[in-house]
Amino acid sequence: MKKVLLSTTALVFAAGMASAEMSMSGSAEIVYGNFGTGTAPGAADATYSAGTDVDITMSGGNGDISYSATIELDEGGVAQGPVSLTMGGLTIVHDANGLSDLTVEGADGEDDDVADMKISYAMGGLSASIAMDNDTDDSVTVLGYAADGVSATVTMEDQAGAESTEFAISYASGAMTLGANADDADDWDVSVGYDLGNGTSVTFATGADDVSKVTAATSVGAIALSVAQEFGEDDETELSVAYSQGGISFGVSSDSGQAGKYGDEAETVLTFGYDLGGGAALAAKANDQDELEVKVSFSF
Repeated sequence: MKKVLLSTTALVFAAGMASAEMSMSGSAEIVYGNFGTGTAPGAADATYSAGTDVDITMSGGNGDISYSATIELDEGGVAQGPVSLTMGGLTIVHDANGLSDLTVEGADGEDDDVADMKISYAMGGLSASIAMDNDTDDSVTVLGYAADGVSATVTMEDQAGAESTEFAISYASGAMTLGANADDADDWDVSVGYDLGNGTSVTFATGADDVSKVTAATSVGAIALSVAQEFGEDDETELSVAYSQGGISFGVSSDSGQAGKYGDEAETVLTFGYDLGGGAALAAKANDQDELEVKVSFSF
């Protein structure tokens, strides 16, 4: 009892200088299906699988500095999670192949995150960041400004020996939003969006590739609807309908530009979700490639 009291007194005394805590969260799932991804199809026959994840997060700091670190455990072993440090407007984050600032195309045709380290600074409306891949020395630097409805960025990327610079600017005033971006390869696009009110908006975009796109979105109660038509060398149509009420959700999405893709990137995808309560949930999805997945997940 004396040791407990002494420890408690020490923690109270130290609270004025610094505080630290540790938390743990976990999840598990049972999956039946054969969902693929991108250009990689799933297995011919559906199978059962299960997975478990546990994250242990440690955080601390005082009024001037904060820091955190995470250890990730799953059925495959133990992995180092993100480690971050924030001091004033400066933030440093390390997460091996876990930062999306730099990406490369994976074997399935979809982008994989490869950035490991990011250093960023923000002061008022000004911001700057640099993200790096330790394996290749690739990097991307972003300078930004945002104030009074205006947002502007300059992105300079050095990846796989190729350097590129992109400029982007947007302006929002009332119900209207204007946007434009261009890069040093003479590629550009502009857009204008208008909020019609009552959850309805319309956006028009066009670019140097002579492709134009009109998107209309609206929501009525528990239903959200989005329709987009792309005009160019290959006309594409996108449609998305989602319903969410209480613990039930349902969705249908179709994109003619995704023909021949698999998994969540397939041309047509149907989804269903149901909250079973107590941290358990049921999810199911299917696509036009005859792929199916049913999953029961648990959070702890």
